[in-house]
Amino acid sequence: MKYQLNDLHLFQSAEFARSFLASAYERIHMDQKHAFNNCTPFMYYLEQGSIYLDNAEHTPNQIKPTLLFYGLVQHLKACLLTIDPLYPETTTVLAHGVTSRKRKKQQYTFLKDEVKIQRNGLFMHAATNMFHVKQFLEGEKVSMLTLLQEVPEMNEAFTFYNGEPIRFDCQSNNGWVLSDKVLDTYHMTTTRFNQFMKEKNSLFSSWEKNGDHLIHTHMIPPKNEEKMLPLRYSAASQHWSLPSQLSKWTTVPDLLIHYLILYNLSMISRYETEWWLETLHYRQGNEYGLLTEYIAVATKKINHLISNWLGTKVHDIRGS
Repeated sequence: MKYQLNDLHLFQSAEFARSFLASAYERIHMDQKHAFNNCTPFMYYLEQGSIYLDNAEHTPNQIKPTLLFYGLVQHLKACLLTIDPLYPETTTVLAHGVTSRKRKKQQYTFLKDEVKIQRNGLFMHAATNMFHVKQFLEGEKVSMLTLLQEVPEMNEAFTFYNGEPIRFDCQSNNGWVLSDKVLDTYHMTTTRFNQFMKEKNSLFSSWEKNGDHLIHTHMIPPKNEEKMLPLRYSAASQHWSLPSQLSKWTTVPDLLIHYLILYNLSMISRYETEWWLETLHYRQGNEYGLLTEYIAVATKKINHLISNWLGTKVHDIRGS
């Protein structure tokens, strides 16, 4: 069951929102009375987030990153209310939870820029409570290039500029099919690849070599996209893929990847205005193309990811 981009408006029914939250809290053994208190903020977070994202679609790129980032922030707050009825219990979870370099160096390039994850704040709260991936993120630094390579919709743009794809397409018709070129790129045998995939996700532990392909014969319905990692889903091409460059970020959920990129872009557009506008106006180098492509991707992808997360939660509650 797939959840489409326009599903979020379905949560704007007070009756449904209260019932949904009550069921969610019952599953985690929390008092269902919180559903009455949280119904309105839950709907308002989603409404405010959608207003940001809807306006971003009709806004110039000069200010679009700020609208996209705060649209994502508001939607994450709504998601957190479904699993943390006391959110925000302390002021420590209200900060963004990420820092970037305050002053850009000479010869600055966006792809080499980094953000650092802080111990407290919205980012770590979401990572811990929504995705349970706290253990290796706290205090980490990561470059924009590493993060952008984890966005499957960016594959075509990187291929256009560099001549080589950054991801391996994984077809999912009656099974999963990968090019065996992934073995050379990862420097792995088929056995080691199976071990690697099992370590990352036990659902994908039985790949077999067949000609110039690797085949996984068991079809897995992708209801919850983050549970398919390290495979990522492209809403644009409707394909799954693996990255050509492995890193610890290969299994970090998409919403967290976009949070970090959009945080940095929003900071740059607000506080590094000269660099940002010169990049958009003069269009020198490939970064202009990559940045504008990413902004176009994020404008569509954020709603998809939030819809999938909340829709999967509804599905899980009804199935339990």
